[in-house]
Amino acid sequence: MNINAHLYRQDDRRTEDRVAVERTGTLRIAEYPPEPIHVADLTRDGCRIDAPVPLAPGTMIGVGIAGIGVVSAEIRWRNGSMHGCAFTEPLRSGAVTAAVLSNVHPFPGSAEPVAASPKSSVGASSAWLFAIAASGWGVVAALLWAIG
Repeated sequence: MNINAHLYRQDDRRTEDRVAVERTGTLRIAEYPPEPIHVADLTRDGCRIDAPVPLAPGTMIGVGIAGIGVVSAEIRWRNGSMHGCAFTEPLRSGAVTAAVLSNVHPFPGSAEPVAASPKSSVGASSAWLFAIAASGWGVVAALLWAIG
């Protein structure tokens, strides 16, 4: 028996390869509070999530994905805690790459991701400090010249 028969279903109509993202996300269902989930893989047309609650096929949800935002989706299948989701509209071009490369790290002790602030080099910080100080002295010099 061919091993590919176990990996892909016959009715799989995916036009793009799945990209493993392995990120924490957020499940949003109507009037319920957001729940942390695991986003296992992603395409422009859908994703596979590991959710803490069983969701029936046909359920409409919102999936919060770092680097993309909240996306409206429909549950298409469920196998235990794993769920296949089809987005109501395809993601914009480059969105999958943004999700993979987004600068988000889990906060210790939390399932919610926290965006990491970009770091500046010492040289860039020094240049900004010099520019701010020089502009202040420029204002002082202009005022003295106008008075004198």
